[in-house]
Amino acid sequence: MNREVPPYLVRRIRQEPPLRCIIEGSTPIIAFGDPWTSHAATLGLNPGRVAFLDKDGRMLDGDHRRHPTLASLGIARLSGAKVSHVRRIVDDCATYFHRIQDIRRLRWFRELQPLLEAVGVSYAGGTACHLDLVQWATDPVWGELSAADKALLLERDVPFLMELLREGSIRILLLNGTSVVRQARKSLDISLKEHASLNDGDYQPCRLFTGWLFGRIRVIGWSTNIQSSFGVTKERRQALAQRIREQVTATKFGEAGALG
Repeated sequence: MNREVPPYLVRRIRQEPPLRCIIEGSTPIIAFGDPWTSHAATLGLNPGRVAFLDKDGRMLDGDHRRHPTLASLGIARLSGAKVSHVRRIVDDCATYFHRIQDIRRLRWFRELQPLLEAVGVSYAGGTACHLDLVQWATDPVWGELSAADKALLLERDVPFLMELLREGSIRILLLNGTSVVRQARKSLDISLKEHASLNDGDYQPCRLFTGWLFGRIRVIGWSTNIQSSFGVTKERRQALAQRIREQVTATKFGEAGALG
C-alpha cells in the first residue's frame, strides 16, 4: 500500500490495550478489507477470537496467522510501533480477503455474501469490507464481557470508527442482527426508521431498519443475525437481500455519495 497512513490511524494503532480481556499479543483490527476502496461495509461489535486464536486458545502463527501480532512484528508494545509496523498492520487488514482468497474458509463472511451481492459489491472484489465498533479481539467473547468492560471499549474505539467512516469511501453501512442495530443506533447516534417486517414463514419475522450517517452513508440494518440465528434459511437470505436491494435502489445518494 503506497497511500500515506493518516495520523488518526497511527494514533489508534499505537494505543495500548486498556483491558486484560483483550487477547494478549494481538493488534487492533481496523478493518477486514480495505475501507478506502470499499463502497459498502458490514458492521459488527468486535472481531472474534478466531482472528488470533486456534480452537485450543493458542495464538495462530506461521501460515495459520491471519493478522499481525506483537511477536510477528518483533515489538514488545504497540506504543513503540514504528511507522513501518503501523503500515504492516494497515496493509494486512486491507488485503485480508486477498491473502485468504478462499472465502469458503471464512464462514462468518461467507454467510453475508448474498446480501453484499444484492448491492453489487463483494469482499473478495475489494468493494466491500467489514468494520467493528470495537477494534480489539477479546477473550472471553463480547457477549460474556461485563457491562463496564463493554462501555470502556466502546468509549475508546467508536471515535476511531467514526473518523474512518468520515474519511473513507463507504456509502452503505449494513448492520447484521438486533445487537448490532441496537448498539450502532446508540454509539453512532443514528436515527433509524423501522419498516414492515419480513415474514416469510420462518420462526420469527425479520425487522428492517434504515437511516443515514453524516447525511451521505446509507445505513440498513435487520434484526435476524444471519450467522447465528436459528432457522435462517436460504430463502430468508434471498428475501432479505431483495429488501436491501430495493432500499439501495430507492436511495438518492447524489454525486458525492454515488456508489460508482
